[in-house]
Amino acid sequence: MYGRSTRHRLRQPDPGGQAGPEDFQDFAATFVHFQMMRHDCDYDPQERLSKAVVLQDIDTAEDALRRFAGASARERRAFVALVLFRRRL
Repeated sequence: MYGRSTRHRLRQPDPGGQAGPEDFQDFAATFVHFQMMRHDCDYDPQERLSKAVVLQDIDTAEDALRRFAGASARERRAFVALVLFRRRL
């Protein structure tokens, strides 16, 4: 068994509880990472993850969600709008 984790690449949350641009970048990177991992697990029968790695990845995902939720509603809406809507030229 092997595992891949994002924990080492993500910065720790700000103790003051203020969300910043890095929190949104970490949230987006975490989302993409886990989306790719899910694809690997769904379509690669050889993909194996250890329980320790899965538990660590759950902590990573929960941390990213907490930091995203720590942003103001206005900041979260702006982030979602930027992700969902492409810029028209």
